[in-house]
Amino acid sequence: MSVRRNPEVDTGGALGDDAAAHALERVDAVYRSDSRVILATLIRLLGDFDLAEEGLHDAFTAAMDKWPREGVPSNPRSWLISTGRFRAIDRLRRRARFDDSASTVAEELYADAVPEPDWDPDDVIRRMRRNITDQAVLAKWAKAVDPPEVIRWRMGASDNWLGREPPE
Repeated sequence: MSVRRNPEVDTGGALGDDAAAHALERVDAVYRSDSRVILATLIRLLGDFDLAEEGLHDAFTAAMDKWPREGVPSNPRSWLISTGRFRAIDRLRRRARFDDSASTVAEELYADAVPEPDWDPDDVIRRMRRNITDQAVLAKWAKAVDPPEVIRWRMGASDNWLGREPPE
């Protein structure tokens, strides 16, 4: 990729003030004329609209940084597409590495913090069945005695029920 440099001023890779201003104007002009085409190309290459948009903005940010120092490339559109694509791929790699490291850290932090349940799921089922059975026995008792006594017993006010067996 060839880069157009100002032949009059070459100070070790840094361009003069006029050339830097021209480079920034060129970035602005390319953004106005080609940003939609570049975005569409990045969407096609990356397959993700949000990632392509982030890559586009990263590419123009890089152009604002590099073009005043190094000169405007001979084909700015392809430079921006390549830069946007590589920046998006780097972003995906960083995101994947962060997700992996975050899950590893979370596993290490919470390995001992979350205790195993000290109850047995089968025991819970047995208790639920017993509660349902107790409700059925209570219904049989309620039919055998008068309702006010059942209400007093349910509220804990009557103790004359404690020795009785439920009717068959």
